[in-house]
Amino acid sequence: MAELSETCKLVLEKGLTKDMCYDFRAIRRYVLCNAWKLMEERKIPFREAVRESWRKAKEQCISMSASI
Repeated sequence: MAELSETCKLVLEKGLTKDMCYDFRAIRRYVLCNAWKLMEERKIPFREAVRESWRKAKEQCISMSASI
């Protein structure tokens, strides 16, 4: 499997912000980068990684009083 891209490293390093929760492109980028990271680390299928990444992103957005 390919290594995490520099773009994804920067996105994940910055973390999820409240503004990103309202920006579909930004949150989708964050979720997919996080899913790729999960696939690399845990060797799980893409579908499972995306599902888990969306779940965690939604939880984080809710904890920041933002909804998606």
